[in-house]
Amino acid sequence: MPRNTNPVTKVAVIDDHALCRMSLKAMIQSVDPSIIVKEFGKISDLFDDVDRDDLRAIFLDLGLPDGQGLMNVSLIRSIAKGSPVVVVTADEKPETRDGALQLGAAGFWPKSGNLAEMETILRDVFNQHEAGSLRQKAGFSPAGPVPTETPHLLASSPALLSPAQIKVLNELVKGHSNKIIAYELGVAEATVKSHLAATFRALGATNRSQALLRARELGLIG
Repeated sequence: MPRNTNPVTKVAVIDDHALCRMSLKAMIQSVDPSIIVKEFGKISDLFDDVDRDDLRAIFLDLGLPDGQGLMNVSLIRSIAKGSPVVVVTADEKPETRDGALQLGAAGFWPKSGNLAEMETILRDVFNQHEAGSLRQKAGFSPAGPVPTETPHLLASSPALLSPAQIKVLNELVKGHSNKIIAYELGVAEATVKSHLAATFRALGATNRSQALLRARELGLIG
């Protein structure tokens, strides 16, 4: 990969395991030693970083204890607008990769990846960052909207919501009680409560209002 002429090229690595951060940092700098790698142990650390909008790429581990799996892709994109997000994971299942890309990830990095693959990832995300900066100057959002395919994605990925949970979300929008939702969906009320509990956990919500707000932010409901 040609060396970047930008005097300062910064990327971020978000992983709660120090050894994993060090390993990924070493691989990135093996491709280009001039790259500055900023390390974060959790997502909340990125909120406090004043230079987050200058990052050329963000490598995001899916297994963060303060995270929500693939949903973190949308969250990170909203925090650091314009910075491509590369999902880092030991989970190499096709549905996980497809889910990450549909939620707006610029790349997918399996932890078993090699140096040549890292070079390709960096080249691609740097190109996306530069293209995004040009679009931003022209008045367009560099990150783009969260894909409208999200409900379909959630239905297909075990890391996110199930089809039944999506149906319950749509009933919540109508303001229905658990009893009415159970009647509408043809299930037991206890099943509805179970779906709601799982949905709240996935969305990081503690009540219906928070769940609906978070679902709207992610583009799951209108």
